[in-house]
Amino acid sequence: MADTPPTSPVEEPPYLGLEDDPPADTSGSFDDRIASDIAALDNLECEEEATRPAPLSHCSDHVSCEDLLEFSKDTKGKERGVSSDEVRIMTKIFGAKISPDQCVSILNAVDWNIHRAIKLTRLEMLLEDNHCNGMDRQGQVSALESAAWDVTKAATMLISN
Repeated sequence: MADTPPTSPVEEPPYLGLEDDPPADTSGSFDDRIASDIAALDNLECEEEATRPAPLSHCSDHVSCEDLLEFSKDTKGKERGVSSDEVRIMTKIFGAKISPDQCVSILNAVDWNIHRAIKLTRLEMLLEDNHCNGMDRQGQVSALESAAWDVTKAATMLISN
């Protein structure tokens, strides 16, 4: 008698019915399928209430873009002086090392550009640490401009002179 390998009962996966589905229609173009899908959307019923937008007149907290722009300008710039956002930012960055009046003076030197004012302040502090206090602010701004507003390069250039 020939030895036959033992067979174990194998469970077949449950029938999903996928074999009976018709094959996908590959003869139609992509544009044809999109057109038929859009046509099917036109046949859907919709409620009238869902298509009607709510009127803006009932909104009591409406704020126009112009109002927002005007509000954003209220706390910025020269007009506000020491109570401006720019001075507040600089005093948060530098703390007690700089007074609000010094911030205004530095901001005036760079036409109230906060990024440049911060770099100018850092340059002034570096020069002070290296005992180079006698340089005028306009010379420092010129050095920063020639160094593409790189504080380290401008400080090196001014200290070496």
